[in-house]
Amino acid sequence: MPVKLRLVAAHRSATLEAAPGARLYDLIRGAGWPLGSSCRGEGVCGRCALQVEGPAAALTPEGEDEARLKRREGLGPDAVLACLRAAAPNAEDLELSVTTTYW
Repeated sequence: MPVKLRLVAAHRSATLEAAPGARLYDLIRGAGWPLGSSCRGEGVCGRCALQVEGPAAALTPEGEDEARLKRREGLGPDAVLACLRAAAPNAEDLELSVTTTYW
């Protein structure tokens, strides 16, 4: 069952239909929003770091690859890498406030 994901940023918002397991990277880029990435979403560069406010259960948990990349890139513990996080399989309709340094 699709999840309604509402993205809210300072200058725009969008409501997207997200399949459980859909990566934030694909959802945000698919909505036409700019998202940094020199590795094209392969989980190597850390440029797609976001600050996300919303229920923690809405996203898949941080994995070891994400934790390692965040440490390497000097990203804070609250950063979420859009290419390595997805809508949680059991998420219901949710609203996430998403920010990054270039929006």
